[in-house]
Amino acid sequence: MARKNRKDKNLTVFLLALSVVVLIACSNSDDESGNPDPDETLLSQCLENGGLGNISENHGHSLTIPKEDILAAEEKTYDIQGFSDHTHTITLTVQDFTALKDVNPSRAVDIYTSTENDHRHSVIIVCAP
Repeated sequence: MARKNRKDKNLTVFLLALSVVVLIACSNSDDESGNPDPDETLLSQCLENGGLGNISENHGHSLTIPKEDILAAEEKTYDIQGFSDHTHTITLTVQDFTALKDVNPSRAVDIYTSTENDHRHSVIIVCAP
């Protein structure tokens, strides 16, 4: 009977070890197709390609955030005039840059421009593809 208990214990230990191996393999950041986790892809895009501003009610403004600014993560003001006949500015804080570093599909940096010519714009900053 003692021998059977040892076999049961060995089997239990083996199954537990196998479960751990399976859990580790399944928790890999790649999905079943071998593609990287989308969150990791977005993060690498932001750090590799910088950010872009999607500007509401846009009439010629543009915003590009260099990857160096995202890596530096220091407060910075940008002029978004683009080819518009007037300018607006936005200021990104350290927290905004941190959010860009940690970007995922459900989160982006949403900020308002300065008010010029009696209007302002909402700008959603996302990682550049």
